Amino acid sequence: MEKIAALLRLGKRGDKLTADMRRDIDQALQGVMERTFLMRGISLIGRCADYALVGTRVLRAITGEPYQARAGGGVLDCGEGRYLLITPSRSALRKAMDLQDLDEYHCWIECRHPRPHGPWRTEHIDFTLRYDEAVAQLFGQPFVTEGREAFYWGFEDERPPLPLQLRNHSLFQGRRGGWLWSMPDCQRLLNKYAARHAALFDKLATEVLLDLAILRSDQNPTPARTKDGSEDQEARMR
Repeated sequence: MEKIAALLRLGKRGDKLTADMRRDIDQALQGVMERTFLMRGISLIGRCADYALVGTRVLRAITGEPYQARAGGGVLDCGEGRYLLITPSRSALRKAMDLQDLDEYHCWIECRHPRPHGPWRTEHIDFTLRYDEAVAQLFGQPFVTEGREAFYWGFEDERPPLPLQLRNHSLFQGRRGGWLWSMPDCQRLLNKYAARHAALFDKLATEVLLDLAILRSDQNPTPARTKDGSEDQEARMR
């Protein structure tokens, strides 16, 4: 796994993964998730914890950065000024013994990056945006599909502020508003779930790295070499 991850670090540009590498990671992760769950008749809607826990392992292996899986609540933008607040209630958290006991929660990947001057920058990655429309339908909420991405990958300070109608919501009173927020009790349940299925998530992460390595090698084949060991320029141009 470490050798594969070392090769995949070629997909970095400076401290950031290239846009192509990000898309390839999403494609490899999605392929493994579909083979693991969909082919067994298990829906991927609501499996944000699995995406976050497998994705975290993959990103740590490739980048060496301290990515973490987070759990709590989030805002789902349905378009045309409609929003859903996906967050567990206090009573649900008090009663829950396991993560599966919660009906409404969200998980994503997070990493805090230090800066020479100024506060930390918080990176958010969510590989489950592809299911936003299905989630909206479960809540009976109309959803605008145009211009949607399969995943989100960016920094918290790059996202627009929450709309005023949400900032005035009682949920955001007394705390800094954001599109995602971690909750200690929800995080505790996620950590418990992660520990219980650690072997499975390690296995799936290895599969993602293998698929990603194959995908990258198909896109960037090794140049042919001449007898003296130098690259064959003609082959490289083909």
